[in-house]
Amino acid sequence: MKHMRHIKRVHNGKDRRTGQKIRNNRKSGGLADPRAEARRQKWVENKAPSTPTEFSRGPCCRDAAAILAKNEQLLSKLSSMKLDQVYDTNRGAFLPLVPQSFSLDNWEHMPHFRQYLKEMKLSYRFRLKKTTKVSSGPCCKDDAAIKAKNEQLLSELNSIDKDHFQKSVGNTWISVPIVPKWFKSDNKSHMAHFRQYVEAMNLPYRF
Repeated sequence: MKHMRHIKRVHNGKDRRTGQKIRNNRKSGGLADPRAEARRQKWVENKAPSTPTEFSRGPCCRDAAAILAKNEQLLSKLSSMKLDQVYDTNRGAFLPLVPQSFSLDNWEHMPHFRQYLKEMKLSYRFRLKKTTKVSSGPCCKDDAAIKAKNEQLLSELNSIDKDHFQKSVGNTWISVPIVPKWFKSDNKSHMAHFRQYVEAMNLPYRF
């Protein structure tokens, strides 16, 4: 029985006699199954590149009714999402933060949607892109506004928890509060005159 077994000449893609690799193609394997070949041809036709679509450069919505309907749809979708909260120093309250993925998915509708939120007096914070140009003009309109802003920032800074470090002054050590990074980032446009205000008041804060 041992010598009656059939040993295939081709095994693991190699000819046992020559040691050469055998390429399985239609010439060596015969014709394919007609039904399988028909399915393959249908798949090839479906995968064929189609005519490139020409995107319109016109308005995103055809009329005012379509714009209103889209605004209501986006607001409903945004209201159903769980949003992060950010603190607005000017309003003294937390505002919901619109995800950047939401803005990118509905990028062509963002101009009229943001205007719609403003008209509805709904407070949402949108993420600013890195390419956004920030005005280089003065942060406050006059000296009175600068003074009021400095007092507001100082009051807010005094009310938050801060880290401290020990500073040597002569033969004594004093504890100096450190201004948090998020505080400086949120009030970046006012930091120049606020630091001068803190120094003029002789307040021991480290920036």
